[in-house]
Order: sequence, then C-alpha cells, then structure tokens
Amino acid sequence: MAAPAGQGKRTLPEETREYLYHEMIKLRRNFGIRSDRGGDEWHDRPEYEESALRSLTRDGEQAVATAKRKAEEEKGAKARALKRRKIANIKAKVEKMEAELAEEEARLVNCGK
Repeated sequence: MAAPAGQGKRTLPEETREYLYHEMIKLRRNFGIRSDRGGDEWHDRPEYEESALRSLTRDGEQAVATAKRKAEEEKGAKARALKRRKIANIKAKVEKMEAELAEEEARLVNCGK
C-alpha cells in the first residue's frame, strides 16, 4: 500500500503493534509452533516474527481499507436512492398537477357549451 502524498512510511501505534505481536504468538501456539524447539527453526527466527507481524499489519490495513470502501459504497448507494425518491416525488407532483389542469380544462370546456 503506497504512503499518502507528503507523508513518510506509515507505522502503527505501539499498542497496535503489541496487540498484533501477541495475536501472532497465540496463532503460533494454536498451530503447534513453539519457540522452544531449539531456536534454529525457520519460525523461531526474528525475521519470521517481523515478517509475520508485517503480514498481520498488512491484513489489518486491508481490512480497514475494505471497511472504508464498503462504507463509501453504501453512502453512495443511499445518496442515489435518495435522488431516485426525490425524482419520483417530483414526477408524482407533475402528474398530479397535469391531472388537475386537465380537470380544470374539461370543466371550462363544459361550462363554455
């Protein structure tokens, strides 16, 4: 994800990083990945933890972006629905006025005979 214009690389707040780190540890435990296997295994290396943390961070950022996009789409859909209702109301008023005008014309024509 590209950084916004005029800003440097985006970083997460420290408490978010801590939360994601602890979530990563829980996931490792749930899948039987332990750090007490001698330390020479791939998943015990610091690069793996950093990579996993970056991955969790990226997933979190993508989830936030998706939620924002869906909210914008919903807002747009609501605005379009409101415009459709306004147009329908205006058309109904025009049809009502045309009907009243036709009745008035018919009454005037009948009065003139």
